[in-house]
Amino acid sequence: MQVLEKGVERRSITRAVSIRAGVAHVWHCLTTTQAIEQWFADVKGSYEVGATCEMHFGDGDFFEVTTLAAVPMISLRWSWRFWGVGGLSDIEFLLAAEDDSCRVTVVDAGEYSERGVSELEEGWDDFLGRLRSYAETGKNARYRWSESIGAAMVSHRSPLELWEIVGEPQWWERGFPTYSVELTANEDDLVARFCSGAWGGASTTAVMSVVRRLDGVALSVQHGGWLSLPSTVQFEERRTVALLWAKALRELEQAR
Repeated sequence: MQVLEKGVERRSITRAVSIRAGVAHVWHCLTTTQAIEQWFADVKGSYEVGATCEMHFGDGDFFEVTTLAAVPMISLRWSWRFWGVGGLSDIEFLLAAEDDSCRVTVVDAGEYSERGVSELEEGWDDFLGRLRSYAETGKNARYRWSESIGAAMVSHRSPLELWEIVGEPQWWERGFPTYSVELTANEDDLVARFCSGAWGGASTTAVMSVVRRLDGVALSVQHGGWLSLPSTVQFEERRTVALLWAKALRELEQAR
């Protein structure tokens, strides 16, 4: 299996939204734990400047977030990594008053492909829309869960070493001990078909690929098919497997 060249380079994304509320109120929505949990994610740990916390969405996905700086009513800076693995992204929120509204601009900088930029633009439009909804109405604006799992860890191992590790059935048995995983190796990726006795004969599919980055190579995973499971187990199974992926990728990234 080969290393994919997807044009990953340092890029930045800028998105903005106008919120019919005062700057002080929007700042409160961005900087207090109780408010963040109404439109973004549950905060576990300290959210103070210089501290690192985890922001959990409830479906097994989370960001490891460090608050770098906060200038009241003006700007808020984070750095984060999805699941605590992969490359760091720098996030900055900028607030400005405009008439009877507050303009919130977010700048997201990191190592991204062009496709990644497009996906992040959609994601930030969604998050900013949820911030606006909560700030304007006071009603919970969180989404319940994502229908796919996607993440990447960064390694300084050779691509061959990475493929040898994840190509071994024992790696999957350790990482996903209660699931049956069938592997198929293709030229560009490794496909893992997941099955479980609780799924009523249905299956989900994870696709792993190695992508070149400026700081090494990334082992990425996209795991979908959760809506094919019985409706009674979709959410909990997705959540369980996402947390297992987070643990497995973190251990692989940290191992030397």
